Amino acid sequence: MSRSLPAGIAVSGATGFIGSHLVLALARMGAQDVTPVDRGAFADVETLTKVAATHDAFVHLSARNRGAAAEVHDVNVRLARDLVAALHRSGH
Repeated sequence: MSRSLPAGIAVSGATGFIGSHLVLALARMGAQDVTPVDRGAFADVETLTKVAATHDAFVHLSARNRGAAAEVHDVNVRLARDLVAALHRSGH
């Protein structure tokens, strides 16, 4: 069975270990539009909404994994919360 990939795939954390391997795997699978999403896109929900609106799929791998436990938790929760809000605002 052949599966088609979404037309546009945004990947946060694309420069990390897992993200970089995912981007390579998607390219090998024939993905035409894989867009790495840098930290700047998470600066505000409006910018993130623009990224979400122009892609059919969003793989969220960006996270903080160093620092005080409370800070790590707060940053990661904020990233996920902002992404969900952006996806909602973009109609996904």
